[in-house]
Amino acid sequence: QPNSAAIAENVLRVGAERIDNVLNLVGELIIGKSMFQQALNEFAKYSPKNPLRGKFADAMAFQARVLNDLQRSVMKIRMVPVEQLFRRFPRLVRDVARQCGKEVELVVSGQDTDLDKTILDAIAEPLTHLVRNAVGHGIESGEDRRRLNKPQLGTVSLAAYHQGNQVIIEV
Repeated sequence: QPNSAAIAENVLRVGAERIDNVLNLVGELIIGKSMFQQALNEFAKYSPKNPLRGKFADAMAFQARVLNDLQRSVMKIRMVPVEQLFRRFPRLVRDVARQCGKEVELVVSGQDTDLDKTILDAIAEPLTHLVRNAVGHGIESGEDRRRLNKPQLGTVSLAAYHQGNQVIIEV
């Protein structure tokens, strides 16, 4: 297993703005590909028997494959595991439970689920509020739980998973 110094050498910090610039350039290439495809279609219409038509079509197909791979790769660069957000919640749950006089366990799953960093940052505050409310208002007091024949320890679950091309986060 590599030591932390070896891992650090393989990590490169790149600002989101730079990644967005590359993504914008990929978008421009996609527009250019579309323009080229349109010109190729016109060429094929006016010169259906020209032997260059097949070569252009092959080049176009190759460019489309490479461009799709490039776009997918750049999008993956923006992705981070939701664990970066989830790691703040054990302490939050413990602190809120203590303030409310409740016994609460946090069960977390899907920490390795990748999500766009910008989206992760945008949902941090609302998700923190949901987890805080789940402990404060979703778990009964110890006395109420005993009266309802529930275990003393309440559970808050936090899960992340992919569903199609979306990421679902459940509290």
